Amino acid sequence: MISIVTLAAVVSAALACNVQDQPDITVSAVTEDVYVLVCGSMNSTAIATAEGIVVIDTFETPEQARAARALIEGLGRGPVRYVINTHHHGDHVFGNQAYSDLPIIAHAEAARAIVDSRPNAEWASQIAEDHPGFVLTLPNALYEGDGMKIVLGGKTLVLKHFRRAHSFSDTVVFSASDGVLVCADLVFNEMINFWTGECGIDVDNWIAALDELSRWQGVDYVVPGHGAVGGAEIIRARREYLADLRETVVGAMQRGSSLEEAMDRMLAALAEYSSLAGAGRNLRNNIEIAWQIYADKQRTPGQ
Repeated sequence: MISIVTLAAVVSAALACNVQDQPDITVSAVTEDVYVLVCGSMNSTAIATAEGIVVIDTFETPEQARAARALIEGLGRGPVRYVINTHHHGDHVFGNQAYSDLPIIAHAEAARAIVDSRPNAEWASQIAEDHPGFVLTLPNALYEGDGMKIVLGGKTLVLKHFRRAHSFSDTVVFSASDGVLVCADLVFNEMINFWTGECGIDVDNWIAALDELSRWQGVDYVVPGHGAVGGAEIIRARREYLADLRETVVGAMQRGSSLEEAMDRMLAALAEYSSLAGAGRNLRNNIEIAWQIYADKQRTPGQ
């Protein structure tokens, strides 16, 4: 690996990246042809080919996206040719307008969720209020089914779709020639993210997706949606957290406890994760949403 941004650098840049006029974005080379751009805790990936660049995820605001595109096209590796949205969350798609002249690829389910998800719609309204000129720009090149391939400049990028894992629709991107797997928000490295109950999360499916990705061959580098680039170990670490969360929550439910009665015991059972970034607020939040998910599964067997 040529250069990697540390988690500390990512976290320290979080506030600076929210400056509208001059977003603070860093670019690091993972391999000779793969670059990761970091804005706050958000990651965007650029994969260079002999015929141009593929960008994966576009950040949260038009200012961030325009600054990122300028950095990417300033690498001397050619123009951006394609953009991929991995899922519907605003910090991955609200920068799309900076690439509106290009094919923006997403799974059809993710494209629908950009507008149909109530939390996303509220998020977009807030971005529009804070960033005059913001235009919600939807993906314009949709795929359906389990995946697709992009062949460009001697590289083949494999897009694999997972339904209802981290969100309603999650796409990962694998460049075998680079040994790079872009997992987006299926993986958070050394941090716990905030969940909502209306974004399509299914913990069981999420774990199953990570199990599948852990078996992929030829993966040297894993790019998470948030946090530093790592290897396959960061997939396993995320899987371990989710499995421990599931075991803790389902165990408490099976013992007949209420959420309120069991919360302190569950936090104690998951104390090994309390030092991760975001855990102070989000560990409790993840327990609450997981409880809601498994309560719904109990009411609707087979869900």
